[in-house]
Parts: sequence; structure tokens; C-alpha cells
Amino acid sequence: MARKNVRAVNLLLEGPLLNSLMKLAIPLVLAQLLQATYQLIDAFWVGRLGGNAVAAVSVTTPITFVSIAIGSGFSIAGSVLIAQFVGARNQRMVNHVAAQTMLMVFLVSVVLGF
Repeated sequence: MARKNVRAVNLLLEGPLLNSLMKLAIPLVLAQLLQATYQLIDAFWVGRLGGNAVAAVSVTTPITFVSIAIGSGFSIAGSVLIAQFVGARNQRMVNHVAAQTMLMVFLVSVVLGF
């Protein structure tokens, strides 16, 4: 199993830089396209309810994006720290950072949900 992971990492790190960047960028671009499509479809259906409904969705969209950005930021930060401690073979810190990350994400979600 570990051999497959090493091979996958080597495929990403070796060869032309453009190919590696495309392998990393394509999923991100597709995610953004899906998010934009969701917003367009949402605006289409809400638009049938009237101008006030579209205005309500327009006002809440930035709040939703900020919430997603905060959650993603904590998750990515936790993932980076966990990866570093896994690489250092420090299981105690892996457990500590994972617990702290989950706690922070939970607390932020409760605050934003309230």
C-alpha cells in the first residue's frame, strides 16, 4: 500500500511542471464551476418568487462564502499540521492537532450557526 502512495507522489513531482499544475488545478476549477452553476440555478429558481427573494439570496451569498472560507481555512491548516507531524512520526502531536482542529471547526460552526 505504501508503495502505491510513493509512486503517486513521484508521478506528481516528476516530469513537466505544467502537467503537475494541471493535475492539481483541474479539480479546483471544476469545483468552482460547480459552485457557479449552483448559484445560477439557485438564482433562476428563486427568481420565480420575485425580486425580494433574489435580493435575499444575493445578500446571504457572501455570508455563506465567508463561512465556507473560514471552515476550509481551519481544515486546511489542520491538515497541513497533521501531515507535518505524520512525516515526523510524532503520533502524539498528530492526535493533539487533529483533536484541536475538530474542536475549532465545531466551535466555529456553532458560532456561525447561531
